[in-house]
Amino acid sequence: MQKSVERLKALGQMPDARRDDPTEETLERYDQLLSEVETPLSYEEAEALVGVFPEGGTYGLEWTLLRLVESYADLPGYRRMIAGCPSEEWRGILTARLDNYEKKHEIGGK
Repeated sequence: MQKSVERLKALGQMPDARRDDPTEETLERYDQLLSEVETPLSYEEAEALVGVFPEGGTYGLEWTLLRLVESYADLPGYRRMIAGCPSEEWRGILTARLDNYEKKHEIGGK
């Protein structure tokens, strides 16, 4: 597993900007580590990053996280993985985006 992913996993779920009022240092740490992640991700790496999604938003960092997670290419594994997202909001976004992708590409009998 990439060191940057291990460090993000250790930091845990991103703080929610509205609820948690994270420090600039905290935001910079997440931003730096996200920028160091190389894609595509392994299942283990993507699964670890899914657990980092904030409840709501974190000044746009959550969209960088989303793009990284979406680099994981095994669709059946991806659907199972996003079910474990700790944020109901982001779990819904990830699922909707996967559903749309499958419809567009006629995957999964849809």
